[in-house]
Amino acid sequence: MVFDSTSYHRTMKENPNCAISPQIAQHAEWHPGGTGHIYMDKLTDDPYIGIAIVQVADFRLQCSPSGSYQDPQYGTLDKAKFQFIGERPRGANSFDEDFMRMYSLLSNIQNLGAKSQYRKDMLNENTIRFAKNIFEKRDVPVPDSPTSIKGAVYLEDLENPCEAPSVSTLATKMDTETAHWPIKEDYINDLEGIKANYKAVPLRVYDTNDTFVKPANVNKLLHNALVEVHFTLHHTYLPKSTPPHDSFRANIEQILILDSGKQKQNLYRSDPRAGPIRMHHSPPPTELPPPKKMRTDESRGESKD
Repeated sequence: MVFDSTSYHRTMKENPNCAISPQIAQHAEWHPGGTGHIYMDKLTDDPYIGIAIVQVADFRLQCSPSGSYQDPQYGTLDKAKFQFIGERPRGANSFDEDFMRMYSLLSNIQNLGAKSQYRKDMLNENTIRFAKNIFEKRDVPVPDSPTSIKGAVYLEDLENPCEAPSVSTLATKMDTETAHWPIKEDYINDLEGIKANYKAVPLRVYDTNDTFVKPANVNKLLHNALVEVHFTLHHTYLPKSTPPHDSFRANIEQILILDSGKQKQNLYRSDPRAGPIRMHHSPPPTELPPPKKMRTDESRGESKD
């Protein structure tokens, strides 16, 4: 099915959560929350959900099961994030005109919450960084095993062996999502070290048929795609950094793929034995005759008194 950008744009403009609406700054404000501030809806007192239509850039697309994690020396796996860069939509659609208005609006919202002149991590050179933690801390740690079950036997059970034992089964089974998280083989040991205290939470990503995209396939489907991303806004002030700065984040809540991106192809990756690649250039323009020289009075040997 061909994506109808004109119709979708018309519908989106009527959505009060669309991130190009100037009413956002009137209906929401920064409130203390978490380790910093959250942009909250004044009417519902819930985090404000913004909706943006962006093109996913190839640059720093890190939505695989390991996300931004690369090496223990750069941070532990439990701090890893899904992240991607949203840029101005390309092509003849109506959303490309809205992007800069949205960028400007988010910049103004940043200014309302900032405590320093340095604002990082969300807006940069007309692009927007969207991110979300891959792992959430568990309320209760579980043994590092997908099947372990512990049972506690009480004294009254031993004193009354004829009665059915009252066994208190502790819920210590590892959740299926984390136990089978499809992380790269290089990082399996790192996952083993944190999964007793952290659980993996997949991104809510849906393809053009509204089908959930499995974690292992997200990065591939997001390449160059046009997406509708739902997000919340978070802010943290870091006074002890050098220099002190404000960190902002557009936290990913859901991604709907509207139009699949075209995979970039390299012609020179084909079998070199098959022959050379011929580039068909347009024929050179027909040579035009040299322009005629303008005759002046001096060139005719004439002089003026």
